[in-house]
Amino acid sequence: MSAWLTVPESLVGTAGVCDVQLSVEGLSAHYLGQERWVLDEVGLSNLAGQVSAVVGPSGCGKTTLVRTICGLVPHCLPSEYRGSVKLQGVEIADASVQFIAERVAYVGQNPDAAIITRSVHDDIAFALQNLCLPGCEIETRVRDAAEKVGLTDYLWADPWTLSGGQRQRLAIAVVLAMSPKLLVLDEPTSNIDALGRQQFYQLISQLVAAGTGVVVIDHDLDPILPIVDQVIALDAEGAVIAAGPPRQVFYQHTTQLEQAGIWLPRAVRAGNTQALTCQEAEIELPGLEQVCGSQVRYWRKETSGWRLVEEIDNCPKGQPQLELKDFAVPGRSPAIRARLAGGEFVGLLGQNGAGKTSLLSALAGLLSFDGQAQLEGSRLRKGKHGIGYVFQNPEHQMVAATVEKELAVGGADAQTVEDLLARFHLEAVSQQHPLTLSGGQQRRLSVATMVAEQRAIIVLDEPTFGQDWDNTCELMDFIGQLCAQGHTVLMATHDIELALDNCSHLIALPARQSQPAEPRHNGRENRRGLFSALNPLTLFFALLP
Repeated sequence: MSAWLTVPESLVGTAGVCDVQLSVEGLSAHYLGQERWVLDEVGLSNLAGQVSAVVGPSGCGKTTLVRTICGLVPHCLPSEYRGSVKLQGVEIADASVQFIAERVAYVGQNPDAAIITRSVHDDIAFALQNLCLPGCEIETRVRDAAEKVGLTDYLWADPWTLSGGQRQRLAIAVVLAMSPKLLVLDEPTSNIDALGRQQFYQLISQLVAAGTGVVVIDHDLDPILPIVDQVIALDAEGAVIAAGPPRQVFYQHTTQLEQAGIWLPRAVRAGNTQALTCQEAEIELPGLEQVCGSQVRYWRKETSGWRLVEEIDNCPKGQPQLELKDFAVPGRSPAIRARLAGGEFVGLLGQNGAGKTSLLSALAGLLSFDGQAQLEGSRLRKGKHGIGYVFQNPEHQMVAATVEKELAVGGADAQTVEDLLARFHLEAVSQQHPLTLSGGQQRRLSVATMVAEQRAIIVLDEPTFGQDWDNTCELMDFIGQLCAQGHTVLMATHDIELALDNCSHLIALPARQSQPAEPRHNGRENRRGLFSALNPLTLFFALLP
């Protein structure tokens, strides 16, 4: 996949032209149908040409804050707010959607929710067409934005054939193409590999230098900390703990931030009193190049550290709990092999598009596969769901009307449901609809539902996405308890440090080779029908009236 390069002039303006005046004073928000108000009189200002990071425990209202900044609250979601949010002197509640869209761009937690059309090219172009830009300018912006996020080779691909991380890159390309004056990012790199994350924040640095204001939510700020100008830290109730320059916030309020369960920079956690960034503290973060190669690699944790092995075989003489022989998803992943006795915690690592999600989906019976897979002596196949699967996007597995009922779907009794609500800190939202939860709460619920089903093997796709420090640590401890009870857990993750600290084995996938773009005829893209670019579901709802 191509790297993200220098920002072309078509994607940024000049300093001053891109300045945006936005102020937030005394903000609290309320979603209709819920009793609780979110946020506790939050204030925010000085956004022009700066990077402002919002941190806080899961469920504190970070996403609600940025939704209000970009007008989703109250224009698109059944909601209301009190206090004041002004964009260029106009109250957000009074501003037109066009006024907001021409100045503010938003990348949400779930990139799938933003997919409109049936090609990467048309998805990037869609918003520009709505802004009524000239066709030649649209084409230039589309291609520049695709190059920036490494999707040039996929320009005519169907977005649904991309990996989750690649779809997240697509969501970022869409907003970059719009040249916003204020860029709002909610966990923008959660599903992007480490190299892509580093390149993305380099790109953000260039945009800010050109005058664009950026508001970003991220639990782990280390990759972006060198370019952050101000940090707004919220507690569990959505009240401001501290706001100001990063060094001031993290060193003068360390105890309060720890008590709130907020991720602290690694330099602060290491006990440094001067250094703030990893570079200043000379902390080297592990990279994919240390574990991945040109072929599938297998690693085993030993007393002396990690050791590269030819294969994972924990039961050479007995019947394995899970056995994989040349297990692969055609066209999506390389073949892997493993014999697991039970009790292993296996990390699945690799770049975006390497095939991590495809392998987990095939294990869960959602995709066809090559090779052999046996669960406790029984053959696995597509349509046979013997393995518990926690989806990359947790809302994809929600089927009940309340959190409590969701936990009981698999047959868990009332006591088990009560215990899980407490263990995963979901008691306060037990009667809410799962889709009204924050991203972090949805992730905890998705893990809890699989635990409730008491599966021998559980596969997790990015389970720590959207989780604060306390919940991440608790989740890793809980997975350790499951493994101690004989369960096997496979986890796809981009957090290499997390995998190295907690897993017993690693399966490291090689980088996937880029697929060619859609075939062309006589140097031009294939011509398509008037409605062929639209997602079929979008077209269906459009035709209903």
